[in-house]
Amino acid sequence: MTLRHITRSLAALLVVLSWCLIATAQDGSQEAMDMDAMMAAMQKYAVPGPEHEHLKKLVGDWNITSQFFMAPDTPPTEGTGTATFEMILDGRWVKQTVQADFMGQTMHGIGYTGYDRFKQQYISTWMDNMSTSMMVSHGECEGDVCTFHCEMDDFMTGRSNVEVKQVARWIDDDTHTFAMYEIHPDGTEQINMEITYKRKK
Repeated sequence: MTLRHITRSLAALLVVLSWCLIATAQDGSQEAMDMDAMMAAMQKYAVPGPEHEHLKKLVGDWNITSQFFMAPDTPPTEGTGTATFEMILDGRWVKQTVQADFMGQTMHGIGYTGYDRFKQQYISTWMDNMSTSMMVSHGECEGDVCTFHCEMDDFMTGRSNVEVKQVARWIDDDTHTFAMYEIHPDGTEQINMEITYKRKK
């Protein structure tokens, strides 16, 4: 289905919904929504905004170095790889494709990051060939630092819904980092992973 067909279908759906609201209004308790206002609201939340422009800095090809901290006070496991970021869906999402070494195996991963203008928060998803799970995170950005939160399962210990904080930080136009921390029940944080991205020249 093309974007034009999807747009026409959404417009038709809004027309049907507006007439349903008018038809079901009783004793003035439910006001009929103005079609122009509905379309304006849809347009407001459908088009990319300044937050999406901010994400465009990620676009390009990157070399990555990673550190995985398996336990406190132990040396990290290091790895290398590559990542490509591209804008998709007319600038609404940035897609990240990663290939990297992970404990002697080759990891392939795909992530999507965007900004939900209705909820007014960033949203990020991650999938890879090391599990059958999807990680979904929500967060906000202040300047060149973005902080996300999510819950994930720890396959090695069998724990579910482990609270996780992720911090993405811009160092300069050609360098950014991504770190992931486990949040313990007492509120303390333990770093699990840190990745440094260097733009390919």
